[in-house]
Amino acid sequence: MASNITDPVTDEWQLAYTASGQTDILLSNPGSGKLYWSYSTSNTAPTTTPSRTNIIAPYGYLPMTMNDGEYLWVAGDGFAACNVEV
Repeated sequence: MASNITDPVTDEWQLAYTASGQTDILLSNPGSGKLYWSYSTSNTAPTTTPSRTNIIAPYGYLPMTMNDGEYLWVAGDGFAACNVEV
């Protein structure tokens, strides 16, 4: 598995991963803060405030499938980290 780690994750949206083909990923938060995530079909950061989107609790994870061309965006509270395993 390839891995992409962002540590720490800031309160601004950051691009964490871009899917090439249908891709199974494991999104995890190895940090002690809240990790917010969203995905889109645009390479422009989401306009939604991160705290109003999906959340992964500290030390939590989420397996998901992304479709070709989808972008995974992450933000956090300064104590979160983001690990994307493909």
